[in-house]
Amino acid sequence: MTPTARSKAYFTEIGFRVDVVERWIGVGLGDRDAHGSTIGRRKKRKDFCGFADLIAFSRFEEIAVQSTSASGMSARIKKLLTDPDSTGVSVAVIEWLLGSCGSCEALGHRRLLVQGWKKYATPVDRKLWRPRHAWITVGQFEAKQVADVRDMLAEREELVKASRRELLIA
Repeated sequence: MTPTARSKAYFTEIGFRVDVVERWIGVGLGDRDAHGSTIGRRKKRKDFCGFADLIAFSRFEEIAVQSTSASGMSARIKKLLTDPDSTGVSVAVIEWLLGSCGSCEALGHRRLLVQGWKKYATPVDRKLWRPRHAWITVGQFEAKQVADVRDMLAEREELVKASRRELLIA
C-alpha cells in the first residue's frame, strides 16, 4: 500500500471526506508497437499545485496532505518551505494556508500536513504502520514572502470584484 493510500484510509477512518488529487501524466510520446500501443512512455507524478497528494475536509476544516515515508519527511518539508526548484510551490502553499480572503489562517480553516508513514515492529491497535505528522504554517515562511502573497491575493480580489461589476452591468 502506498503512503497516499494509507493517508486516505487514515483520514477516512477519522471522519473526513477525502480525495486523491495527485495524478500521473505522460511524458514523451514513446514508440508504438504493432497494435498501436505506446511503448516506453514515461509517466510523472504531479501533485495538486505542486504540494498536495490528497485533500481531506470536514465541515470545519480543509487539510492538504503531502504523504510520504517517515524518512522522506524532511525533504518534503524543505521543498514546501524553500521551493528549491523555483516552481512557485512555496507561493502556492502560502496561498493555500491564507485562503482566498488572505486572512483565513487566523480562522484555521485551511491547513497543510506532511504525513510520514513508518512501519514499527510492535503493533498498536493492531496496526504496524503509523503516521508521523508535521504541520506547515504561515509562520514558517519569511514575513516578506507572506506579505507579497497577501498583496497578490488583494490585487486578485480587486480584479474579481471588477469582473463581477462588469458582468452585472452587461
